[in-house]
Amino acid sequence: MDFGRPVAIALLGVIWHIVDHTEAAAIADRLDD
Repeated sequence: MDFGRPVAIALLGVIWHIVDHTEAAAIADRLDD
């Protein structure tokens, strides 16, 4: 069984979510200035 692929995809999804949230917060902070 190849467990590497689903784990990598899940990890990428989590990282993407964190990055996306951070970017959105940074943009909102910049607009708030």
